[in-house]
This record gives sequence, C-alpha cells and structure tokens, in this order.
Amino acid sequence: MQVEDLSRAKGAWNKFARENRGGVLQSYEWGRFRQEMEWDVSYVGIRDGKQTRLQAVVMRKALPGGYGFYYVPEGPVVKDGDWKDAKNREALKEFVAHLEERAHEDKTVFVKVDPHFAVEEFPTDWLAEAGFRDSPEDVQAAVVSEVDLRPDPEDIFVSFKQKGRYNVRKAVKHGVKVRKGTGQKELDQFYMLLEETAKRQGITYREKWYYELFRKYLMQEHDDATFFIASHNNEPVAATLVTFFGDEAVYLYGGSTQADRNLYASYLIQWSGMEEARRRGCTFYNMTGIASTDDQNDAWAGLRQFKLKFGGGQTNLVGARDYVFRPVEYFLFTNADRVRRKLAKRSGR
Repeated sequence: MQVEDLSRAKGAWNKFARENRGGVLQSYEWGRFRQEMEWDVSYVGIRDGKQTRLQAVVMRKALPGGYGFYYVPEGPVVKDGDWKDAKNREALKEFVAHLEERAHEDKTVFVKVDPHFAVEEFPTDWLAEAGFRDSPEDVQAAVVSEVDLRPDPEDIFVSFKQKGRYNVRKAVKHGVKVRKGTGQKELDQFYMLLEETAKRQGITYREKWYYELFRKYLMQEHDDATFFIASHNNEPVAATLVTFFGDEAVYLYGGSTQADRNLYASYLIQWSGMEEARRRGCTFYNMTGIASTDDQNDAWAGLRQFKLKFGGGQTNLVGARDYVFRPVEYFLFTNADRVRRKLAKRSGR
C-alpha cells in the first residue's frame, strides 16, 4: 500500500468519491471551502498498485497549546463503499499509520472519523479492533431521515404520511411557487429567512460570510448545490439549501417566515428539492438530523415530526469514532470541552 498526496487531483478525486459512496463532505470543493475557515486541509489517498483503495479529506483544527486534531467528515471513502473488504481494511490501517506519523510532528491529539453508513451495514466491531473508540461528541447528526428516490415520483409522493401529502397540496392550492438558483439574490433571500427563523426560535446561526464562501466553492466553481426559494404573492416565505453529490442529495439548511405556518411552503419546497435531486440522478434525499425518539421534550422533536412526514423513516448512523495518538492530552481536551458545554448550557449561552 502506498500513501499519495492527491491535492492536485481534483477530477480524479471527485470521480472516486462519487463512484464509491462518498458524500459532499468528502468532495474536493468541500476541502477548499473549509480551508478558508482556518482548517489545514490535505487530500490523502491510499493506493494498492494501480488501484485507489481509500481517500480522505483530512482537516486539522488547532487546539490550545499548539496541539490540534484531525477530522475526516463522513469519511474516509473506501473502494465500492465496502468496509468489510480485506484490502480496504488494510488501506485504513495504512491511512492511520500515516496520520500517526504526521501527528508526532504537528502535535495532533486524535483523528475523528464518521463514515456515513447505517449501523446495521457497517462493521463497527472491526473498527473498534482497529483502534477506534466511540467519540464523546458527534459533529454530524448520528440519527437522520433519508427518503428513497429510486421509485417513480408518484410512488415517492404516496410514501409520504397523509399529513405530508396534504400540506404539499395545500401549498400548491395557496399559490406558492418554488424556484431554484445560485445567484446573489437567492443567497440574500435564503439568509434573510434563515436569520428570521433562528431569531424567532432562539437558536444560533452562522454569519452570512459562511454562505458566501459556500456559494463560491459549491455553486460558482462547481455545481454541487443550489438554493430553493418558495414565494407567495412574489414574497419569499421559505428557503432551503440543498447539496447534490454522488447518489445523495442533502438538505443542509432552511428558514421560513411566520406566515408560512398557514401556507405550508416548507413542505412544497422539500418536495421540489426531491424532484431536483431525482433529476440529477440522486437515489437518496438526506433530510439530516432528527430526534432519536418520539420524546416531545427533545429539542429536536419538532424536526423529527416534520421530517418524518416525508416517508423517509429513521436511520441510525455509525456516528463519530476517534483514534487517539496522545491519550493524556485527549483526556484533558475532551473533558475540558465537556465541562465547557455544561457550563454554557447552565448559563443559557
């Protein structure tokens, strides 16, 4: 097995990721996007002869004291997406050995991975045997709702819960119109609705520059995402940001006005996203995180109720796993972060 630097292999990188169950977070453009946000990014490949077995967008974030950690979002990507293949397992070991060697030089404490696979189809026991432990914190949602786009559109729509179908039809009846676009106008309208929703619900949200950079790398330089804007009487009432990469579309962010409670544009806009995803050849529409149970006290209970109306059901993912290079520092940093989050929660921040 041979380690390769693939930082200049954009075309080959995305081809491998798309063909081997890699998601947008393992795209070449995502790495460039995150480089603009104080992450050191490298593109690592593991080759077996002429065959690439594994590749990973590896991002390093600084920690206090000159330390840092690596993060491989929704990766690594292995050939055929087959984590049970012996050669792919050998490639993962080579990848970890490569990172461990780097970690000694740049004071990296651990590497976090979170392969985007359902628990039942992934060899978690083997991952543990390879030295990975359950992470105390997930970066990506570990419980999601995914809609299967492989049936005919009529059958997909029928799979929605009755209330979901009803609300889509109500939005159409109310005259809601949905358009897609990647321009500055769409970004401005999207952000206006995102900000309004966040303030109304009392939740944190990213500053606009984040979405400006997102648009630059995943919309202008590459056609991996688009905004959907739902309007009523020419006034924007709901908006979403959806990515398209390989076999998966991902609903990343959204927002709406208070008026949308009676217009149901948030339902029609999701259906429009699914139609576009299917047109682009995606076979799954990932609605991202939901609460893991029907507990109404869960902070994500409302999202669960909304997203499950689209018939996707619940998928429990593998979740984050950490491989530790420096055990003492890992203990100190992870426990300090846990205390910080508890104190922030108690103070309401």
